[in-house]
Amino acid sequence: MGFTRTETVIPRRIGSGDLALATAITAAMLTTSGSAATNRSLDGADLEHGLQHARQLSRAFQTVAAGVAPSVVSIEVTDNHPYHQAGGGSGGMRAVPGAQLPPRQGGATGVVIDADGLIVTNNHVVEGADEILVEFHDGTRVAGTIVGKDMETDLAVIRVEEADLVPARFGDSNAAEVGEWILAVGSPFGLNQTVTAGIISAVGRDEMGLARYESFIQTDAAINPGNSGGPLVNLDGEVIGINTAIRSSSGGSNGIGFAIPSSIVNRVSTSIVRSGRVERGWLGITVQPMNEELARTFGYEGGEAVLVSSVIPHTPAEEVGLTPGDIITSIGGQPTENPIDLVREIGRHDPDSELSIEYVREGTTRVVSARLIERPRDLESFLRGTSDETSIGLLVREIEEEDIKDLELASDRGVLVEGVEGSGPADRAGLQPGDVIRRVDGTPMSSVDEFQQVIRKAVKAGEVIRMLVERENLTQFILVDPDAG
Repeated sequence: MGFTRTETVIPRRIGSGDLALATAITAAMLTTSGSAATNRSLDGADLEHGLQHARQLSRAFQTVAAGVAPSVVSIEVTDNHPYHQAGGGSGGMRAVPGAQLPPRQGGATGVVIDADGLIVTNNHVVEGADEILVEFHDGTRVAGTIVGKDMETDLAVIRVEEADLVPARFGDSNAAEVGEWILAVGSPFGLNQTVTAGIISAVGRDEMGLARYESFIQTDAAINPGNSGGPLVNLDGEVIGINTAIRSSSGGSNGIGFAIPSSIVNRVSTSIVRSGRVERGWLGITVQPMNEELARTFGYEGGEAVLVSSVIPHTPAEEVGLTPGDIITSIGGQPTENPIDLVREIGRHDPDSELSIEYVREGTTRVVSARLIERPRDLESFLRGTSDETSIGLLVREIEEEDIKDLELASDRGVLVEGVEGSGPADRAGLQPGDVIRRVDGTPMSSVDEFQQVIRKAVKAGEVIRMLVERENLTQFILVDPDAG
C-alpha cells in the first residue's frame, strides 16, 4: 500500500458511481432511530422522523455543494517535453531519433481564491506543465499561468485572465474536529464538479513523506485521481483544506485521503501572490531528537524535547547565544517534542518575526527572543558563504558515525574538512578534503559552530592560526595565514 497523488491522466475513463452521499443519509437515519431500530420494526412515525433528519442533512449537502461550485475549477495540464518513442526488438527499448510521443496530459482541480483570477491548486498538479487550461463550472475554458509554487507544502497558485470570479470562503482548519461532516469537490477521473461526503477521520497527520511541512486533515470522503487541488468543505460552506493525496493499494479511494489545512493554504498562497515564492522564517540551527540515553548524558530529566546539534554562523540562533547541546523545550510558546514540531513552528512564521525560545542548558531553563530571517533558498550555498566569510577558504562539517568508520578515525572530536577553496589560505597551508581538524590554537574542536567562532576571532585579530590536523591516522600541526593568497 502506498500514497497516490490525486491528479488523473487524460483521456478520461468513467468509474463506478459514488455511494458516499447515500451512506451518509442512511447513517443519519440509523443514528436518529437509535436503539428503537434494533429492538423493533420502525413504525410510520419513527420512519418519518428519521427521514426528516436525513432530508435535513441531504439539504445541507445540497446547499454546500451549490455554494462552492462556482469556486471550483477543473485543471488540464500539458507537458510538451520531447519524449522519444521507444523501438527495437527482443523486449528491448531504444530511442528512435526524431520520433516523438504525443504530449503528456493530466487533469486535476483548483479553487478560486481571488475574484481577479487567482486559483490555488497542488504543486504536483502544475509541476513541469507547459500549458494549463482551466474550466469553470459553467463550461468556460481559459488558459492559466503559474504565479508561484511551493514544493515544501505541495501548493501552487495560478492566474487566469478573468474578472468577477467567485472566490471560495475559507474557514479555520484549526477548529476542525474529528467526526465532523465534510464534502470533497473535484474532478476525479475527469468528472467535473463531483461531490463526495464523509467525515474528518483525523487531524494533524505528519511524517507521511508527502511534503516538508505536513499537518494533514485525514478524511474518509471518496477522493480519487483528479481530486488533487480540490476543496475539502465543512457544512458551513467553508474550505478547510485542499485535497492532495490518498493512501491506496489500487490507485483508487480506500477511504484514506489527505488535505492540506486551510491555515497553511492561506499563508502559502498569500506569500506566493505577494512575492512569487514562500518567505519562511529561519533560526539557523540543526537539531536532533532527544532520546533517554542522550538526555542522561546532559543530566536532563524533563519530557520530550529537541537537542541543538549545530548553530550556523551569522544567524539569529548565533545572535541570541544558542550553542550545541542546548535542549529546546518550546518555541513560540509551542512544545517541541521532536524536530518536526520545531521546523513546523518556525516555518509558519514570516521573516523578521520575533519568536520566543525556551531551552535548558546545564540544568538551567532559559528563555530568549530571536528575530527570524528568511530561510535561504539554497542552504548549501548559504553555508558555503558563511564558511568563506572566515577568509581562509575552508568548508567543514560535523563528524558523523559513518566518517569514523570510513576514515578509521580514533574519535569524533573535531570537524571534517569537506571543501578547500583553490589558492585560498587553507589551500596554501596544505589542508585537504578529508582532513580532521582536532584543535585550533590549542582549543579542542567539538562543533562547526565552535570552529567558526575561533576562526573568526583569529582572523579579526590578524593572527596566524595553528591547527592540529589528523590525516590518514597521523596528526600534524599546520599553520594557516588568513592574509595569505
